[in-house]
Amino acid sequence: MYGLKHAPRAWYARLDRYLQQQGFNKGSAYNNLYLRVEHDSLMIIEMYVDDIIFGSVDDSISKKFVATM
Repeated sequence: MYGLKHAPRAWYARLDRYLQQQGFNKGSAYNNLYLRVEHDSLMIIEMYVDDIIFGSVDDSISKKFVATM
């Protein structure tokens, strides 16, 4: 996908679909912020250009996300 004119848009659209299928909700103020509450644990994902920044209060959820991605 890199090198194509619409590559960033295609990358974002694919990741957006995937995250929403995994139960993440888009932030209401920022389209690149995703939230998911799982068993009283919060996970936040922020997408910036082609980087993914994420964090969770539960380390096992973060490790599961890393393994999935």
